[in-house]
Amino acid sequence: DPDSDRYFPAGTSVATMMSAASAMSQQQVKLLIEQEVSDHWSLIQSKLGFTTKEKAYAFFLGQATRESTFNAGLETGGGSAHSYGPLQTAETAYANANAGYMPETDVPEMYQYNFTPQNFYDVGISIHMGIRHLIHFANLARAAGYTGVNVARYALIGYNTGWVTNVDPNLLTSYSDEIGSLAGWYLNNGHLYDTAWTWTGDSRVNRSSPWGWY
Repeated sequence: DPDSDRYFPAGTSVATMMSAASAMSQQQVKLLIEQEVSDHWSLIQSKLGFTTKEKAYAFFLGQATRESTFNAGLETGGGSAHSYGPLQTAETAYANANAGYMPETDVPEMYQYNFTPQNFYDVGISIHMGIRHLIHFANLARAAGYTGVNVARYALIGYNTGWVTNVDPNLLTSYSDEIGSLAGWYLNNGHLYDTAWTWTGDSRVNRSSPWGWY
């Protein structure tokens, strides 16, 4: 059902959705992300290679930490960089957004919502489309010859920049590997399901082996 990811009742005003999303606790956002990951676990596993569902949860919690620190109502950028939600899902992830955007029709396993205010500002759809957007870049990373954990690392770069090749090594460290380290913090310290959360640059996070958990 195309509307199964919708969090707010259809017809809820954008202002109401944004206000309610901004008021969500970090734990509420964690639960929403984990529900969506669980719904698409077999696809995520086949595309990103995680061996357990918990590792997939940790990965997307790390990404949401790096992107928004779990602020589900965060809106940034303009044009192709216009993004919203805990994963900061870009306009480009959606169908029928702008004819100039590269179409992301290569993830038929997940429904692609149209770019409308009702869809873009719904926190549930935003998370769904963020995961779909990442899988699109995982497909491109594989096509570029990456394997293993590098599929995840370069898919993240694609998510951030739109490209999985000619990658700035500094971005690989500050974005992809920071997400790996943040994910490890949730997974290795037992913080997948509780109220605890971290943030980009947090000194509590061990960055010695960002993908050691993978």
